[in-house]
Amino acid sequence: MCVEQLDEDLWLTRPLTPIILDAASKNVKYLCQLRSILVEKMIAGMGLYAGLQYYLGSLRDASDKECEEVKCYHPH
Repeated sequence: MCVEQLDEDLWLTRPLTPIILDAASKNVKYLCQLRSILVEKMIAGMGLYAGLQYYLGSLRDASDKECEEVKCYHPH
């Protein structure tokens, strides 16, 4: 069995083991902070107005669930 198949089998096993849950949480720990940094850089690179229009447009077109998830991106 190849390594990729073993990895997939570990993630598909339910319930997930504490080791897998720990690995998953470490894999996504900084995604909210990373998104905030990337959005700031995107807005700065596009100019404030164009960047803001792009960001607000993406929120407008997002599902309710996606909009709720955006709350984690605010640094406060």
